[in-house]
Amino acid sequence: MSKPSEPSKPLRILQVTCGLIHLPNQPQQLLAARRSVNMPEAGLWEFPGGKLEPDESPESCLVRELEEELGICVSVEQALTPVSQKQPTRILQLLPFICCLQQGQPEAREHDQIIWAGPAALLKLNWIPADLVILKEWLTLLNDPF
Repeated sequence: MSKPSEPSKPLRILQVTCGLIHLPNQPQQLLAARRSVNMPEAGLWEFPGGKLEPDESPESCLVRELEEELGICVSVEQALTPVSQKQPTRILQLLPFICCLQQGQPEAREHDQIIWAGPAALLKLNWIPADLVILKEWLTLLNDPF
């Protein structure tokens, strides 16, 4: 006789911010970061950011995370469409924002490489799937900003 199946536990939602960071007066050059060997999805490219803490706005989370990860200060300019990705134990919700570098020079503190790149070079990188969705939305905005 088979056992009754247990009700499936709802997956936890993990909200993570990410920044599409550009230089002042250079909105078509973005900062991309490659995940290091000690990170999940090592070797894939992403837009840097981090986990949203309780009682923290996505914008303040992103500013904090970029200071911690890259040693920079940014201004948050525009939210893009959130992207959800189902993982085995949770749902990752990526909250993207276009940002402008205000202060500092980015340092790869957690990633093994960071680069500034324009649209053509960005498309050649091997992206985490959710970040690729965000990159494509940004490219659409570049071609039709209104």
